Amino acid sequence: MRLEMKIFCLLLMIMCLLSTLTQAAENPFIAVFIDAKTEKSLGPFPYDRLKTAQVIAKLREYGAKGVVIKYFIDQPRLGSGDDALALEIKKIPVLLQAQFDEFEKTPNPLPEHFNISDQVQGNRNNLLSGKSGWIPLGKLIQGCAGIGFVDIANPNKQLVPLVVKYQSILVPSLWLAILELLEDKKAKIIIGKEATIGNLVIPLNEAGEASYELPAKDIIN
Repeated sequence: MRLEMKIFCLLLMIMCLLSTLTQAAENPFIAVFIDAKTEKSLGPFPYDRLKTAQVIAKLREYGAKGVVIKYFIDQPRLGSGDDALALEIKKIPVLLQAQFDEFEKTPNPLPEHFNISDQVQGNRNNLLSGKSGWIPLGKLIQGCAGIGFVDIANPNKQLVPLVVKYQSILVPSLWLAILELLEDKKAKIIIGKEATIGNLVIPLNEAGEASYELPAKDIIN
């Protein structure tokens, strides 16, 4: 069974990207971590997906605009957890992550409605691409608000793609999916120039990547 990672570095990157674009007085993101107290109470991660569904339900009660599940859910599990999660993500916008993996022989299908080719202009030859990968479970992807790929071309450079190519279609990165959810607008992307998402205008290089700057010290308490 594939390990479901609990690393939330992507949220840190998206916060850093936004910090160069807006002067919002309040950060729009809250990172929900699995802390030592939770592990002591529930045992080691990963948990039954019923727990994830319960957390999403609680966040919905608190008035969250949307939820990003920052680990992979591409393999089914025994029990009722998958069904409970599939039901819950229909009640609030939920984004699911995907990833390229050329060694994945039987990837889950990626529905055509995730194709964003009509939002993209410019030369697509330099986009990060892959032919197989970890795609969310079908019963989850049917009800989610969006999917996003978390791949980057070079981990040593502070660049993240906003659009990538999966098989024959163009799909959003998770960074782009989060920004579209935040702005409640679809992006207009000109590769090599910029991405416009509501009030956000993000410069892009020829590979459809945006730059970000990490803070000098950890800002997550």
